[in-house]
Amino acid sequence: MFVKRKDVLCGNNSSGYIKYDGTLPKGHPKFKSKEDFSSFRYKQYGNGWKLKGNKLYLSKITDKSQPIKIDIDILPEGELKTCTLKKEGKQWFAYLTVELPDNPVPSTPENAVGIDLGLKSFITTSDDDFVEPPKFLRNTEKRLAKEQQKLSRMQFRSNNYNKQKQKVNRIHRKVASARNHFSHCLSKLLVVKYNLIVFNDLKIKYLV
Repeated sequence: MFVKRKDVLCGNNSSGYIKYDGTLPKGHPKFKSKEDFSSFRYKQYGNGWKLKGNKLYLSKITDKSQPIKIDIDILPEGELKTCTLKKEGKQWFAYLTVELPDNPVPSTPENAVGIDLGLKSFITTSDDDFVEPPKFLRNTEKRLAKEQQKLSRMQFRSNNYNKQKQKVNRIHRKVASARNHFSHCLSKLLVVKYNLIVFNDLKIKYLV
């Protein structure tokens, strides 16, 4: 079936007709809001972004004389590739990718350790060391449930809804940051102490 549509351009179809199968999509058209875009990427170093020390220059965002000062650890030696900017709540984070050399210098391990990821303990090492699992989410469950309940009772996308949504996102972000900080501290402790770290390669689904 074909219907006449004078208000819609049909490309190369000179007759002005479009194909119609008798069904129309339900509901109102959905337009993308600013919340749908939480990240963007510069695909090539030097083409839109540069990094000098802890100062980041972004094309069309920062001035050349006033780059952004960021908190950054020591980057591995390699070639900088991409820069991804991501918004989490009201904070922005920069994710940098570095291409490492194809043939890294081999090393002979002196201190080795085996690590078992458990359920009762976070990790158990072959040296009989135990690390208790952190309970970041468990400690904030009551507060998170209370704030989410408030959010569910508010009018969608109202001013109060957006403010309450920021509160809920802030709690999730704090839990994620605490987990990330704990993982980095533990991994750094293991890397400094041991030259070789071995994990069990277990198929958990076969153990259930």
